Amino acid sequence: MNKEQRIAALISTGRFTEADRNWLTVVPEDRLSALEQQPSPQPGTTTTAPSPAAPAPAPPPAPAPTSAVAPVISMTTAEQFIANLPSHEQETIREGIRAANEKKVTLISQLKATNRCKFTDAQLNAMSVPELQNLAELAAVPAPSQPNFAAQGMPRTATIGATDLIPPPENTMVSRIRAAVAANSGRR
Repeated sequence: MNKEQRIAALISTGRFTEADRNWLTVVPEDRLSALEQQPSPQPGTTTTAPSPAAPAPAPPPAPAPTSAVAPVISMTTAEQFIANLPSHEQETIREGIRAANEKKVTLISQLKATNRCKFTDAQLNAMSVPELQNLAELAAVPAPSQPNFAAQGMPRTATIGATDLIPPPENTMVSRIRAAVAANSGRR
């Protein structure tokens, strides 16, 4: 029996619909065999076909072979996962978690220090470190500085073509250089 015939047989049992055909064609042979071995639904029960928008549920994993493959361990918490790691990896993971938590606390305190943060502590604690970094970067908007007119020229008081131009002030760079040259020439 080829794969298409096997898929047609699965659909005819009522466990799958025609909408599942595309999904069933990409299922590996061993999983397809596992699906064929599952019992058909009882005549009085109804099966809910997955909606076309939602992907079909994945079939249960095939039993692990009894060879030297590591057993699949079901984890429920990060601590349980870490506890099953070698000791040197446990320290690395724990140090990374500690550093991330420390960075998160620092970022939250920086955001709160701006007195512009409208998020609650619960909302901030629920955010990831990259989200908090983006908010902290946005919150550090520099205040506009006061304008500096030091390089602006002198105001013009005479009109163009007028003969009574105001002379520049005596304390210019040229006059200071001339005074320094004159003072040094007398020393030689």
